[in-house]
Amino acid sequence: MVGMESPAARISLPDQRGFTIVEVMVAMLVLVIGVLGTVALIDGANARTTGTKQREAATNLAREMVETARGVPYAQLTSAAMPAAMQARPGLADADAGNPWRIDRRPADAGTAFRFTVEEASVCSIDQPGDGTGNTTTAGGYCSAGTAGSFVDRDPEDIKRVIVRISWNSAGARGEVRQTTLIHPGRGGPKITSFTETSNTNAGVSFQVAFTGGPARVEFHVNGVNQTPIVCPDPCASPWSFTWNNPLLPDGTYVVTVQAYDRSDRTAGASARTVVLNRLAPVAPKIVGGGFNNLNGSPFGAGFGNFVEIEWGANPESDVVGYRVYRGGSLAAGTGTLVDCTVTPTREVATSCIDRGSGAPTSGRVYHIVAYDLDAAGNPREGDRAALPVDWPNGAPYTPKNLAATRTGNTTTLTWSPGANSLNKLDPDKDTIDYYRIYRDGMAVANRVARDDDFVWADTNNGGTTHTYYVTAKDDEGAESAPISVTR
Repeated sequence: MVGMESPAARISLPDQRGFTIVEVMVAMLVLVIGVLGTVALIDGANARTTGTKQREAATNLAREMVETARGVPYAQLTSAAMPAAMQARPGLADADAGNPWRIDRRPADAGTAFRFTVEEASVCSIDQPGDGTGNTTTAGGYCSAGTAGSFVDRDPEDIKRVIVRISWNSAGARGEVRQTTLIHPGRGGPKITSFTETSNTNAGVSFQVAFTGGPARVEFHVNGVNQTPIVCPDPCASPWSFTWNNPLLPDGTYVVTVQAYDRSDRTAGASARTVVLNRLAPVAPKIVGGGFNNLNGSPFGAGFGNFVEIEWGANPESDVVGYRVYRGGSLAAGTGTLVDCTVTPTREVATSCIDRGSGAPTSGRVYHIVAYDLDAAGNPREGDRAALPVDWPNGAPYTPKNLAATRTGNTTTLTWSPGANSLNKLDPDKDTIDYYRIYRDGMAVANRVARDDDFVWADTNNGGTTHTYYVTAKDDEGAESAPISVTR
């Protein structure tokens, strides 16, 4: 049919529908966000990897410094000396030769070096409490914890603790690692195998010491005090002999300790022995005082009358067995009447004496006080005498005033004031007030409980009961004042 289009002649045209500009923009935004997230993820991973490498490098550096400290001679392991000793080692030098101490480390797979700051490279000493000794309160350089008690330790520096602390900055954040180690001085050091005393004379005490390990030096201590190091060839030959000669030390018992060190100041410990010096007779006692005591109401009961009371300071020699007091006689010839001193517990250990047989007070009386030890045969050996002239007449001091007592539980505290006209601690005849004597529940010698010169004394063991206390003033010539009392 004319004018009609056949189906075969139809032409299929493409669909004219597509994406709008808005859809394209949204697709592009999603793509950009994804790319940026991926980049941020990669950057964060790289930063975390770098931070991990920095921490790993810092940890390795701290470990290296700690191990380097083990190679530093033990004597140089101090907070002041150890940094310089470490910086002398390869790889630990200060990167910019300034303050603080900085070290650069470049890992194999890092583009740039990491810079670390050494915040701390310190050393402190530890006195192990296990040995039950050690007084480090004034020694300095000891750790804040781990020190021991109040006894003197001949070698308190048992261990040294090394602390290394390193910091760094990573992407504005600060990181830090800390490494600690303990170093013992005895690791592989020379060991003392024997320590013997070979002679003991007035000229000195000789010793022989044997050791293993060929020490570079040997040191010895006397009662914990370091003496001059023993000079011997390096290495010292074993056995080695030396002499301790200190004529200024008083006779007595001493602990002598030897210790051997190698070139790195390592040691296997000390060896000690007790040494007795008994070279001379004792010196004359010092700080001697006393005289007639006419205390009203004698410690020996009514009708006893006057007596002589003598006191002195203890001798410096620790081998003194006791003291003797002689009445009259010759100082040069060593004569006189031996006084039966009525003191508690006995004359053998006391530093005071009461002469009950002194008789009536007289002027010109002289007493001699002497210390004695035992000679090599075990016999008593008197030393030089100290003379004490006794003054008479001698007025009694003023009686103390304003005695008061307060009691709290098992403690009673006494306070008092000096007697009239004794603000300058002088009694009526211008003698110096030596101290104040306290009695409890009586005025006998056995009732004396203390002496004090601070106008206050505490009885810390009153048993929680009431007591009567007496206080007297005593001058340096032996006289004692009348008492003042209080009951509390």
